[in-house]
Amino acid sequence: MLESGPVNAADFNDIINHLLPDIIVSGHVDPEACRAAMPEDIEELRAILRNAVPRVEVEEEVLGCLTSVAAERLAAKGEALVLGRPLNYIGYRMNARKATICVVGGAGHFLGAFMEAGTVVCEGDCGHFAFRGACGGRALIMGSAGDYCGEELHGGVRVRVMGNVGRSAARRMMGGELRVEGDAGPFFCRYMEAGTALAREVELLGETFGGIIHVRKVKAREKENDGRHDATLIVDTPQSAPPSQ
Repeated sequence: MLESGPVNAADFNDIINHLLPDIIVSGHVDPEACRAAMPEDIEELRAILRNAVPRVEVEEEVLGCLTSVAAERLAAKGEALVLGRPLNYIGYRMNARKATICVVGGAGHFLGAFMEAGTVVCEGDCGHFAFRGACGGRALIMGSAGDYCGEELHGGVRVRVMGNVGRSAARRMMGGELRVEGDAGPFFCRYMEAGTALAREVELLGETFGGIIHVRKVKAREKENDGRHDATLIVDTPQSAPPSQ
């Protein structure tokens, strides 16, 4: 990774220009590089999070990574980061246990993607790929989530969605817990290997290789008798589902 120094100006474009060589070399947005590039003044960082307008996806990733870095810094003061914009990549790669992000209203796509630790609370709905690849921490979505919620969850992460989830939630899940208080769209738990997924009604249960699925009702199964359905499937009322911890 290329060496990075601090950026003094509270200007998102300066941060992007500073990180661009590292992104080109590594192929991804690195949290450590973002920490080195962010302004020292937390109020300057808050201003960037309020006002910056990303133009392409990699800039969305950088801004999302800055939300995580800001939450980690505020955690040292016992404060949570409060956001009022439906940004993409909020909580991207957050990895501090005491860091907390509260999203007022809805969030965009990739909420909490690749999160390793911390807490994310979204007061409304969120877009697609919420908590994709997350391996640690806790999350609460008060509304509904889009498609591919909890894709490739692993480790000890726990995600709770109070509303519904779209298609392919818990796809390739390898650990952790995804609790959906509402209904799940088609291909729920497709290619799941481990972990626990819970929902009310499932439109179409995908093929599975392992794990535990706890639901009230499954309307249909992928490939029915010819598909692989190796997960432990428990079908009963919500009252008997295990409590979330």
